Amino acid sequence: HLVLPASFDERGRADLTRWEFTTYGAFRLVRAACSWDAEFCPGGPVTLYFSTPVRGGEVQRKVALRPAVPFTVSDTVEARPEWVLEAPLRPRTGYVAVADPSLTDVFGQRLGGNPVATLKTTGHAPAVSYASGHTVVERKGARTFGLTFVNVDTLEVRIAPVPDTLEAAFLARGEWGGRELWPALFSRAERSRVPVRGERDRVRVYGVKLPAPAAGPGRPTLMAVQVTSPGLDSASRVEPPIALVQVTDLGVHARVGSEEGVVWVTGASDGRPRAGAAVTLHDDRGRILTRATTDSSGLARLRRYRAFPPPADEEAEERGGSSLQGYVAVVLGGDRAVLGISDYDPDLSPWRFNVSQAWGGARLPAAAAVFTERGIYRPGEPLYVKAIVRAGPLGALVRPAAGDSLRWIFLDRADGNGEAGTLRDTVVALSPFGTADQRFRVPADAALGEYRIEAQLRRGGRWIELASTGYRVAEYRPPEFLVDVAADTGARYAGDWLGAVVEARYLFGAPMGRAAVRWTLRQQSVGSGEIDIPGTEGFHLTEEGWWYEEQAEQRPGVRVAANGLDTLDGAGRLALRLRLAETERGRPSLATVEATVTDVNRQTVSASSSVLVHPAAFYLGARAEGQSYFWTAGTPETVSVMAVRPDGARVPGIEVEGTVVRREWHQVRRERAGYGELVGEWVSDTVARCAVSTAADPVPCRFTPSAGGTYTVRFTARDPVGREVATSFHRWAIGKDWVPWNDENQFKMDVVPDRTRYSVGDTAT
Repeated sequence: HLVLPASFDERGRADLTRWEFTTYGAFRLVRAACSWDAEFCPGGPVTLYFSTPVRGGEVQRKVALRPAVPFTVSDTVEARPEWVLEAPLRPRTGYVAVADPSLTDVFGQRLGGNPVATLKTTGHAPAVSYASGHTVVERKGARTFGLTFVNVDTLEVRIAPVPDTLEAAFLARGEWGGRELWPALFSRAERSRVPVRGERDRVRVYGVKLPAPAAGPGRPTLMAVQVTSPGLDSASRVEPPIALVQVTDLGVHARVGSEEGVVWVTGASDGRPRAGAAVTLHDDRGRILTRATTDSSGLARLRRYRAFPPPADEEAEERGGSSLQGYVAVVLGGDRAVLGISDYDPDLSPWRFNVSQAWGGARLPAAAAVFTERGIYRPGEPLYVKAIVRAGPLGALVRPAAGDSLRWIFLDRADGNGEAGTLRDTVVALSPFGTADQRFRVPADAALGEYRIEAQLRRGGRWIELASTGYRVAEYRPPEFLVDVAADTGARYAGDWLGAVVEARYLFGAPMGRAAVRWTLRQQSVGSGEIDIPGTEGFHLTEEGWWYEEQAEQRPGVRVAANGLDTLDGAGRLALRLRLAETERGRPSLATVEATVTDVNRQTVSASSSVLVHPAAFYLGARAEGQSYFWTAGTPETVSVMAVRPDGARVPGIEVEGTVVRREWHQVRRERAGYGELVGEWVSDTVARCAVSTAADPVPCRFTPSAGGTYTVRFTARDPVGREVATSFHRWAIGKDWVPWNDENQFKMDVVPDRTRYSVGDTAT
């Protein structure tokens, strides 16, 4: 057991807590399992369980499967006691995992005991697998919907045409969003039972014949398809996946905004642009917003949208400043195709370019700040709140027009369901300076807790929340003494010593001699936005990741570098000298010294002081030159590099290494245990390097992106004491070729071969 104090009372007495832990023993191969002891495991993978952690590279080199099957591990560097061997196993077959006795764990122990473990694969579970969600089937061809099946002898197929009255509702939903609409189609679905044949445990391919698309206005374009089998288990039969299928020779690609858009129409059979196609933009209720016709390049420009009043039952926050939601319909001759337009469509979404997307009122060309004069109030006390409002897009804000109004809503404390009543709802005129204020008395019987104030602006005939703030209602005792923490003000670096002085005084002037004080030194990584270095405007100064991937791992955590329980001296002072911890990933950190002093009547008062801790003696600044955020494949690009101290002084003569890495998202469809799944990962390739020596002015690093895609540019150096200095940033390059970056849109053709292996002269279908 580990015994540590969990808390201290005012006299410093500890409340002990015990944690149980165990240590590793001898290194042994404990057992092997097919998958993770799943009920069905016809094709692997193999899971090996060791008694202690072992590196993946050791497993890769010194473990073999019998019968001989090649395998891979996910990471050859990482160490863990459980390893998954990705190997193509055969159903209903016994296997033996044999470890070489020279295999060692991370502690240097050699493998002991029995180095052999056995496992046996099972047969396939009865399964039917197909692509759910939005899918396109080519009109000029077999016109079949592909699926795979194993260990079933009958397919139950339901095909229901989607009437034009439900077309908008289906297109507005994602892959799993159409289930609540399926009952409306259930009665008109065509059902068929299809006998199929196949060897036991062999995954087979089958094409469900789809009806020819109906021609003419009002005829359905979409059809909902469900396939199941009497041989499946009850859970699989209850909610089989739904495929929303359209049979067409038109490939529709659209990028539509709230005011204009562009649609590109090509042929699904030959990829060539289609001229003369009639394009119609609908909203999410199916109403026509605008029309256009494709030119010789297959492009149609969408402009001058028709405006409709918002429905009365729509929440203001949902519709406020929202982007267009709806779909595009394209007609050419007797062929018709549709494409949904949604904020949730992953293709070309802002996050793909490391840009966050605005929602609700944040889309309005307006901004506001709302604040109270303090954050905590007693019941019955007056509260003062002020708002500053500006109109126009960010970067060009101006005072609101004369006569503009602001709506104040003072909300009650939320109940257990998150619902909050209204304490005050009033509309006031903005001042000529675009400001407004309110005096509000907190109810004398107000419950203790958190409260909220909203400021709303009227736009488009409706009130839209522009900003809000919160305050707390609490019963508290006024402090009888003050605490002050003063930390060193000079520049501090990782590993330095930090001096701080804690001082406490009663409000009548006497020092709090011999009072108990608890102090803590915390450090938390901060981004480049916390660094204010003169002359670095436009430069990246730290390592920056894509927010949806790397920044999730970089989310700054608070580290307690030091803490203690002490006593103030006779003058009510305590001097501290604390060692600063290293920073993380070359980023600065905010070091905060917090002290809590407790007097004889058990009242506590806290104070803190913070300093910025720099990761090294200087920063590397990198700036992509040019006016556009996007690069172009084949066009030379220049990145300016400099070394700068925290005070803005340039540091010449620093040797800097730069790398440019291009990344692509590779995704494949993998069949395992009769089920199809999409598996993807990032593939990185270093495409350029440069070495520069810094000078008084920024020096250039030049390279030419060879293809479109995402690029990471990273520069590294070391300061005089050996600390690493790094900075990085990302760019998207546009090019002529298709860049594999996501495969989430299922409105495309899936190529499903009838066999997994062919010989010369065979015919593939």
